[in-house]
Amino acid sequence: APAERAEKQAAHRQSLQESAVQQAVEEGESQREALDNLLAKAEERNAALETEIRENEVEAASALMRQKDAEMRRLADAEDRILQKVKAELSKTRAMAQSS
Repeated sequence: APAERAEKQAAHRQSLQESAVQQAVEEGESQREALDNLLAKAEERNAALETEIRENEVEAASALMRQKDAEMRRLADAEDRILQKVKAELSKTRAMAQSS
């Protein structure tokens, strides 16, 4: 009887240990799944941010090009105005030279 009781206790302890191991494995798997989900979300967010950065870079480059084009037009207009003034002065000078 004592040997039988010891055997039952040993079997019970082993059953408890196996149950504890199984529970730990399940908790580990659950945590791993949660981490995998977090990682997937982080990777999605990272990809979205990279896309947003590329779009912002393209937008910034376009804005710079528009700014540069506008500046070139302003310079060309200023150059034209100066040229017109020079031509007008030249015409006046020629007219004065011819009249004298």
